[in-house]
Amino acid sequence: HMQPGCRVSVIQPPDTSKKSKEGYLFKQGGKDSNKGWTHRWVTFNSEELKYYRNKGDKDSEVLKTIPLKRMLNVTQEIDEKDKAHRYHFTLVTTDRSFLFASEKLDVCQVWSSTLLAAIMLYQPVEEDEIDEEGGKMHHPDMQGFLKKQGHSVLADWKQRYVALKGEAFCYYKTQDDWKHGVPIHEIKMQTSKVKALGEKHRFSIITPNKEYQFQAQSDEEMKRWIAASENAVLCGLQQFSHVTSTSTETTNAALESIRSNPANLFCADCGDKDPAWASVNLCITVCLKCSGVHRSMGVHISKVRSIDLDKHVWTAPVKRLFVELGNDRSNQLWLRHLRSSPPTPDVEDSVRDNFIRFKYENRAWCERTGLEDNEEELDKELCLNVATDDLIRTLQLIACGANVNARLPGAPEENCSPAQIARTANQELQLELLVQNGADPTGTETRALRRLNAPRSPQMPQKEFVTSVSSVSSTSSLSPAGGNRSHSSSSASSSLLSRTSSVLCGWLHKTGHNHTGWNRRWCVLEGKTLTYYKTERSQEEKGHVDSKELVSVLPAEEEMCRDSPTGFCFSTDTTFGRKFFFCADSKEEMDRWMDSIQQLIEKYSEGKKRYTKAGLLYKRGLNNTVCSVTDTASGT
Repeated sequence: HMQPGCRVSVIQPPDTSKKSKEGYLFKQGGKDSNKGWTHRWVTFNSEELKYYRNKGDKDSEVLKTIPLKRMLNVTQEIDEKDKAHRYHFTLVTTDRSFLFASEKLDVCQVWSSTLLAAIMLYQPVEEDEIDEEGGKMHHPDMQGFLKKQGHSVLADWKQRYVALKGEAFCYYKTQDDWKHGVPIHEIKMQTSKVKALGEKHRFSIITPNKEYQFQAQSDEEMKRWIAASENAVLCGLQQFSHVTSTSTETTNAALESIRSNPANLFCADCGDKDPAWASVNLCITVCLKCSGVHRSMGVHISKVRSIDLDKHVWTAPVKRLFVELGNDRSNQLWLRHLRSSPPTPDVEDSVRDNFIRFKYENRAWCERTGLEDNEEELDKELCLNVATDDLIRTLQLIACGANVNARLPGAPEENCSPAQIARTANQELQLELLVQNGADPTGTETRALRRLNAPRSPQMPQKEFVTSVSSVSSTSSLSPAGGNRSHSSSSASSSLLSRTSSVLCGWLHKTGHNHTGWNRRWCVLEGKTLTYYKTERSQEEKGHVDSKELVSVLPAEEEMCRDSPTGFCFSTDTTFGRKFFFCADSKEEMDRWMDSIQQLIEKYSEGKKRYTKAGLLYKRGLNNTVCSVTDTASGT
């Protein structure tokens, strides 16, 4: 007989016959179990305990996940003072304790014995598994902070830590929760769809049960998350295909053929083992992470396909192309002038992204043909070469801007395009390579299609992995690849062409005065203006600074350099008080930009000197007075 108000401990032997359990329990809120009781739907599947707001939320958002490997003990109690929540059990974990209750003693006892049995029988896969940072999401394919909208469209956006690995997309309340392996929810990407929402860098993941909306800090970051999420969907389908497929003959044949070239056993960009993806127009194999960057560049640069799933792609000619060319010969072309080492599999995402874009999009280290300034000769060389078996030369000509649908002057109409010439010469692989890069296989296409759809500024081979910067005289007559071909005189083409005759142009990272994040921008210094664009081919500028508004250009503060992508930062001060911060990929580039901007200031703004320090200060009696120091030694 229990006296009123007494608290009794109950010892219940573990029940090893029960491996899982689910049902409604009361849970006390707060890390110290000092808040009110709430009714929760709780599940345990022998590996982790989860609780939800309601039973109907089981396939939606979980409130908390507690992995078995973090459970230490279970204790039971009867609290006679609390009639509604009389029967308690406490789940003790490595970082906190969770207090649950039931109205019935037998329910409390079954839960306690089931959990205690699982704890006693648990054996880590490895001795140090419990300390593996991230739990099963350790070493994710992508991770970082995103904002997530709450349960309804009117709910607030909250910052969540997100990790993506394989087909699993997990988000956490904090980064520490990721380290401890306790996500808020895991989205299985196999049956999901990913789409951009077109506003505020937002994208959604649509599952059969629910839509999840996330927000990145920039369009570039959003695109990276979308590309990685789409990869996760394909990865899930790939795993499903292995489980359900009754015949893998086609897949195995493709893998065996492609991997008969030993160079294709490693990713062409980072060297990771056993890549399962391929760029069918570049004829290279790439890993999951690198394939996401390739996909984000667009199909006009790289057409990414799964070696396992896209079985219709792997025709006999395509497989032979990968054997004949492959990663080694391709890299001899694309990395001809790279003097530093390419990235490794564990490189940071931003470095991987920049490297791949410079390699294929900017052609920073590509071996040149010497015909880039004469498109007629470049196209003629392509037409002549496809009649031979020199595949790498064809790939080089296409990479350097040759038109895959060009017409060979003086040739008969039925045999004047590269595709027609390759077919007549019985060069099956040459024809396939042309088609994969956009050629019309019938040879009837008359439009001057180019590998990239806008004029390109000439790229000088770079010796190291740095941002490519073109520097040509403002009076130079040098025209970009595509400049001599007759194009319509659109304003977009004129704008792009004028950028190649600028004082200086190239890629820089930029951030604003509020330091919300660094964005990669194509910057152009010409005339009296510094202008920056989203991409090299963008028609609409993101912003500009006129020379008459510039006060100084100086190296950035040490703190700003530490937070930048490379550390080579400089800032420009303006008469209206705004600072512009830029980051180059090398000290040489930073010095070149600073010198050019300073020359612009001195040329078009009378009386301005090469300042040591400049900016806005408050002076008693006056506001926003521009102050500067021109000679620190003399105190001027």
